[in-house]
Amino acid sequence: MPRDTRETQRPDDWRDQGACAGLNDDTFFPRGGGPTAERKVRHAKVICFSCPVQPECGQWAIDNREPFGVWGGVSEKERRAILRRRGVRLVEDPDAGDDMAATA
Repeated sequence: MPRDTRETQRPDDWRDQGACAGLNDDTFFPRGGGPTAERKVRHAKVICFSCPVQPECGQWAIDNREPFGVWGGVSEKERRAILRRRGVRLVEDPDAGDDMAATA
């Protein structure tokens, strides 16, 4: 549940209760690919699975089409698969640099 600087923090925000609060963002946003990135994703998921706000975090990331990182124990690839199973057609958004933009 990395911090999202796009929204203003509110008192008692679920994000402040996360097991990841105060941890290095690199844990949840591994760069590149290969074994090192996969290891970081697994480590992030371990933290997420012990988190009291895991469901809220994962749902927020899916609802907001978060294109990067591990949120609520769900990687970006897993979120794309969830959205596809729900019938959400994803297209590449050249302005955002990601493929999590949904078509209407």
